[in-house]
Amino acid sequence: APPPRATERPAGGRLGGAPRLGVIHRVPAVDALALLAAHPDLAPIAEEEHLPGLLPPGTLAELARELIRAPLGVEAALARLDGVEPTTVARIRALAGPGGVERPAAERRLREAAVRSGIEAVVAEQARLNALIARRGAPIPEDLLLEAQVAARRRAELERRLRALGAAG
Repeated sequence: APPPRATERPAGGRLGGAPRLGVIHRVPAVDALALLAAHPDLAPIAEEEHLPGLLPPGTLAELARELIRAPLGVEAALARLDGVEPTTVARIRALAGPGGVERPAAERRLREAAVRSGIEAVVAEQARLNALIARRGAPIPEDLLLEAQVAARRRAELERRLRALGAAG
């Protein structure tokens, strides 16, 4: 069975709809964290992909930083998830525990998860920028236009990386 779906609840407890500033659905980053817990030798990859920055601030990001510094073991990592949403903990347990992702596929899966999380972050940023552009109307301020163009390029690059990772697997 697939692991349970992990979610981060937006401010106000709403799920779905347009993302609010700073609120991102971070399931891929949680998957990457689980893979790191299960395969401590992936710490350099997690650091290269900036895994702590892809996770919500707090317990999950701190755990990622700890796992990058030194291996903890799956059970020790799970013990640090006190207060984290139960479906998120269950997802991490399912991916990191017995029957989870085998080591040969883990590096590619971690990279894919990190890139997917990056794409989600850029999509949320684009939504925020589009809302600002709509509110300000024409002409679009130069700095806002530049931010939107940078976000579009960043998203295109991440999507290119994701396609390359899929082709390599």
